[in-house]
Amino acid sequence: MVSQGLVNSLIILVLACFIAGRVAASSYSVTDFGAKGDGVTDDTKAFLDTWNATCRSSGPSILLIPAGKTFLLNPIVFQGPCQFYIRVQRSSSCSLLLHAFSSFGFFRSNAQLVPTAQVAGLRLINSPRMHLVVGFSSTIRITGLTITAPGDSPNTDGIHIEQSRNVIVSDSTIGDDCISIGTASFHVNVSWVTCGPGHGISVGSLGMDNSRAEVSDIQGGYGYANRIIFENINFTAVMNPIIIDQHYCPATVCAEKPSAVQVSDVRFIEARGTSSSQVAINFNCSQNVACTGITIQNVEIQPAQQGGQASSYCFNAHGTVTGVAKPAVPCLMP
Repeated sequence: MVSQGLVNSLIILVLACFIAGRVAASSYSVTDFGAKGDGVTDDTKAFLDTWNATCRSSGPSILLIPAGKTFLLNPIVFQGPCQFYIRVQRSSSCSLLLHAFSSFGFFRSNAQLVPTAQVAGLRLINSPRMHLVVGFSSTIRITGLTITAPGDSPNTDGIHIEQSRNVIVSDSTIGDDCISIGTASFHVNVSWVTCGPGHGISVGSLGMDNSRAEVSDIQGGYGYANRIIFENINFTAVMNPIIIDQHYCPATVCAEKPSAVQVSDVRFIEARGTSSSQVAINFNCSQNVACTGITIQNVEIQPAQQGGQASSYCFNAHGTVTGVAKPAVPCLMP
């Protein structure tokens, strides 16, 4: 039970470099600065004091969080610039256990991109909002995460990537909205990730409020989403295994709009498994801006329930089918 007035949120604003390499470093423990970790005390000030000491260090440093404790924090900004790399880790390993925290993020300061940061071995539980956010950043590696949230949790994305490039996510297990990739994101690689329960990996919502999108999407807006590859994917009783939806409406009612994000060169390769919905392949593209360059290659999706059916649906979608396609996609136009 969280005390009234405590907001379960941790937002880290990185104004310089974050996470050290394997070099000798000074350690600063949050408990040395007064953090209790008893699940009741507000440890916000202790974390900020520890960060400030770590940031002022005369060499590479470690912000140490003892394992086996639960720290309650109000929203935090870890602010630099710091002169040297900083690593945040648990006392027992290079990981961070977060109970009742909301967001853990990398964000830009001024016009500089955050370089070469690593997040490894974190455990994030039941955030009321996004668990981990990468924004306005470059060269980020995220690995070994465990994110736990109910499948019906209201839009609490596991990892959200926005306005960033050269981001690698690997070897992680993520519940609820697994990974969402937003506008102006380039060179994002997701591999060996298990999603569920909840939504899977999504690119969107793009073009919201008639904005420009540079990756791909929601009604209205403009821009593009292209060179997207979904490869070597296994589905288990998934609702909407493969979907492009340019009519997505996050609100109760959305007006039809004449513009749309241009979706092209999207490839689905070596994808297999089962679908809990009848429409296993759904390309619901804009009436005004067609989806082009869609590729289906060796895709086999069966109904999850015995005796069920799996089908495909297309609207204004163009592309090709090579190899196996189950269900068949005759609606995909040349």
